[in-house]
Amino acid sequence: MADPVYPTLPPNDDSDLFATAPEQPDIEHLFEMSDTKFSSSLSGAGKATTVKYSELPKLEGQNNYRTWTSAMKLVFRTMGCWDIVEAGATPAATASASESSAFETLQNNAATVMIQVVSSTILNQIVELEDPHKMWTYLKDQYYRDNSLLFEGYTEDGYDGEVA
Repeated sequence: MADPVYPTLPPNDDSDLFATAPEQPDIEHLFEMSDTKFSSSLSGAGKATTVKYSELPKLEGQNNYRTWTSAMKLVFRTMGCWDIVEAGATPAATASASESSAFETLQNNAATVMIQVVSSTILNQIVELEDPHKMWTYLKDQYYRDNSLLFEGYTEDGYDGEVA
């Protein structure tokens, strides 16, 4: 089987992890998922945020899934595509061509970010899914674990030696 071909991604510069980008034009595109509307507006406070992806944690597996997920939620919310990634939001049936185009751009941006912030082993598992919501759901199914039982052997004074 031939090695998969990955898209060429723009290089990250040496700027801060979160740097203020030049002012963006006010673009507002509304989408609907059930009764929920979301916006891909870049106007916000008049400035967009740039993220240095190389500084974000890479998902290695279950051991860092919670930290990775928390960081990625913030990134996707900042990008305006959290509803697409987490809930699988799509444009309304009545969406205009420009709204559908904006949705496709947000979806592609989210997928591109997703493949940059996972280990090469995990990349091989998700790259062919292409849809960021499918990627997110797959990763959650594979690596999320409720760790409440891990704390059973701990007391106020520390670990009591009992294994849960």
